This record gives sequence, C-alpha cells and structure tokens, in this order.
Amino acid sequence: MKITEYPAATTFDAGDVLLKDGGAGTKKIAASDAVFAMLDTVGIPSLHRQLSRWKNLGSSITTAQKASIADGSFRDLWIGDYWTIGGRIYRIVDINYWYAASAGAVNHLVVMPDAPMYQARMNASNTVAGGYANSLMAQSGLASALSTVQTDFGANNVLTRSIGVSSAASASYGENWASSATSIISTKLEIPTAAMISGVRLPVPAVNAWSDIDVSRHGDIQLALFREAGSWGFGSGAEYWLRDILTQYAWACIGSSRRVSGSDAGNTSIGVRPLFAVNG
Repeated sequence: MKITEYPAATTFDAGDVLLKDGGAGTKKIAASDAVFAMLDTVGIPSLHRQLSRWKNLGSSITTAQKASIADGSFRDLWIGDYWTIGGRIYRIVDINYWYAASAGAVNHLVVMPDAPMYQARMNASNTVAGGYANSLMAQSGLASALSTVQTDFGANNVLTRSIGVSSAASASYGENWASSATSIISTKLEIPTAAMISGVRLPVPAVNAWSDIDVSRHGDIQLALFREAGSWGFGSGAEYWLRDILTQYAWACIGSSRRVSGSDAGNTSIGVRPLFAVNG
C-alpha cells in the first residue's frame, strides 16, 4: 500500500507517532516531540529561547543535559521545560541571558522555581537606605535558597556571576526614593527585578530615574519565558520580593493581586523566589 493511499488526517491526536528513516535505521518518534526534534537538528540555539515547550525534564539534571548546555546547542532544552526536584518545580525561564555580560562567555540556562522557596524579610529594619547590596536579603536571606539549589543541581553547575545593584538610596523628590549609589557584587543566586518579570522598569516619576540600576548587567530585560507567557512570571498569587526600591520604607514585590506592588522593607516576610544560572 502506498503512503498516498492511506486516509488523510488534518490533526494529530494524543499518542500519535511518526516514522523516521536514515543511517540509524527506521524508528518512531512521538508527534508531540517531532517539531522540537527537527528544530534541534536545524541547529539554531537562539530558537530555544523563542519557543516554549513545557516538558518535564526529570528529577535531576543529566549528563546529556549538562553537555548540551556546555556546547551551546541546548539540544532538547527549551524555555518552559522543568525539573521536579525535592518537591519543587524548577523551570527554564531564559537561555544565555547573562552571556558576555555578568557571566562571561559561558553558556547557561536561567532557572527559577515556580513558587517561592520560603518567606523572609527584605531588611533588618524598615528602610531602603542601604540599597539592595546592604539589605538583609542580599547579606544572608538567600543562603538557605542557595544551599538547596546547589544540592539540587550540584554546586559546580550553579554559575557565579557579577551584577550591579544599588548600594545606597535617598530621596529624589518628596516620597520618591531611588538608588543613589551602585556596587558590583558576586552572586550565584538572587531575587529578580521588576523588569525581569513584567518587562517594565520602575520609574521615579518626578525625576524620571530608574529605581533599579542593574541596566548594564541585563536586569532591565524581561526574561524570555515571561515575554512569551507573561502571567507565568506573576505566579499563582503567592507574594514574592523584587530587588527594586519603591519608597523610603518599601521594596517592590509581586503582590497577591499578581502585579508589581510594594511591601515594607523590615516589617513583613513574604516569598523568596530566586533565579540562578545553570552551566554545563
């Protein structure tokens, strides 16, 4: 029977397979995997941060996955894909986001848990005067998250980077506060900026200054997955911190209403939903 004699189909159904033939013999492939497998064969790594797949990658990062990160092909790794480790869902939210900026020329995935890992205060007291670099969050509040992430992915697979953050803040006009000094810090894991989640930097209206000063380190660019599926960045309604300064007493956060909001710097504990870079 010729292939042209089979009944015609206009859609794929769950469980459908295709046949492929070549030097390795005739094999089948799930229809749901075929498109991404063909794009992998084309070999355009940048496509991997343009299309989301939402595939479960397993319960640990594998040798093959690390190799595809290291060689920059990102074969069988796409934004939206995720690992389930220790009851947490870690999702790929971007690829080579910090490449040649703060991570050097090192291929990497940007990974972020779907939900906050725990709750913590942003600062020891109700002030933003010391900027992010001198906050309780930056100094010690992420230690538990980093320990967990290094256990889940391997300490050698979590990339150390240098990023620019606020190191002081002051009044710019009335109640509007903004970064007044910056410093470069070395980090393996940090909380995101408002721009990373929403694509919009937080302005100080009176002076048109930006409350986040991570521009030179790519903190002003929306993460690829959230550009494609914006609501995913805002989560399921659980509040979590951002590192933008909002007022004299408050840091920005993603609020329970699933939008950028604010919370007192030292009086409240809300979610910590950090992001980090995984290399090969």
